[in-house]
Amino acid sequence: MTVEIDPATVPELGVILRTNKLGKVRVLDVVCNQGHRLVQVLKIPGRGRLALGVDTSIVHGADTAHLWRWIPVAKDQWGMDRDGRWLGLWVDEPDIEIRTVNGPRLHNRFSFTCAGDHCSQQISLPWIRKQLALRTRRIVYTLR
Repeated sequence: MTVEIDPATVPELGVILRTNKLGKVRVLDVVCNQGHRLVQVLKIPGRGRLALGVDTSIVHGADTAHLWRWIPVAKDQWGMDRDGRWLGLWVDEPDIEIRTVNGPRLHNRFSFTCAGDHCSQQISLPWIRKQLALRTRRIVYTLR
């Protein structure tokens, strides 16, 4: 199993959303300084803990075409996806090592955009795991 998943591939999450039970399965809520949700950790029955948020890791930086994800916007037309993508992270799975031009590194840092669309914060899986171990329920995330 990989850490990073498309939330649409978790049928249990669909049931939770349809029955409006997010509040009952949420074990951690990370918000920006204006109270908008950045990422939430849900305890998915029978599956484990899932961090869920809008990932914008690949859209930071200059406004150049090669840095953006492209999505279909109309028939035979594509546009840059500035809104990011819903991303789920299995919190209890080990971090994945990836190869980069600077050598191997752990792939465990993700940028999440808040629900108010005014800020993005880079949040790591080790930080989320630490908050869960401390039994934190809600935290305002600020740059460190």
